[in-house]
Amino acid sequence: MRRRKFLRFVLPLIAVLAACAPQAVPFETQWAMIKAPSTNFFPYGSWETPKEQWLLVGVYPTEEECRRAALKDHQTDGPRPLDCIPTTSHTYSAITKSSSQ
Repeated sequence: MRRRKFLRFVLPLIAVLAACAPQAVPFETQWAMIKAPSTNFFPYGSWETPKEQWLLVGVYPTEEECRRAALKDHQTDGPRPLDCIPTTSHTYSAITKSSSQ
C-alpha cells in the first residue's frame, strides 16, 4: 500500500522533471575559410605564416562547401594560401579574437 502511494507521487514528479530538462540538440560544426595575409615579400600570402594570424574569409555549414568555395576562389583570384578550419578550433578562436580588437 505504501509503495503504491509512493509511486503515485514519484512517477508524475519524474515525468514533470524529465519534461523540464533541456533537450540535447546535436551541435554541428561549421567551417571557416581563412587566407594568409599579404606581406611585403609575399603579396599573395605565405603558407609559413602561423594560421592564428590568417584572415577570416567566410563561414560555411559544411567542410565540403568551404573547400568548394576555396577552390572557386583559387581559380578566380589566383594562387593564394587558403584553408578551411572548424569553427570549434583554437585557431578559429584566435583569428576571431584578433579581428575583433
